[in-house]
Amino acid sequence: MKKRKLVAIMAGVSLAILASRKLEREGVRLEGEFLGVPYDFRPPTLGKIRERCWNPDDPRLLTPHIFGWGWMVNFYALAQSLGLLPQPGSAQCVVKGDRRGGNRLMAVLRGLESLS
Repeated sequence: MKKRKLVAIMAGVSLAILASRKLEREGVRLEGEFLGVPYDFRPPTLGKIRERCWNPDDPRLLTPHIFGWGWMVNFYALAQSLGLLPQPGSAQCVVKGDRRGGNRLMAVLRGLESLS
């Protein structure tokens, strides 16, 4: 039963990505807002995942979904608001030239982005 469910989910996501590419070629807008809620049906990329999930340059806690309709959490903003990361511009934040903190995780994310 679980295997069927997983196959159905994978097939649905695959069809959605194929449909979004076809719509994009036809000039249909795949990102924007509907009823004040953001949507993005472009295929996900590592850069977009990084931009939405861990973005030191965006102070918003909620950012648009990587794929679909709605919001998701910017974990950098969440960690900073909980005091797990130093505030920008603080003396603790300046480590090896990175004024934003989260040096190790940012290095891993940069490495992943270079693979794409």
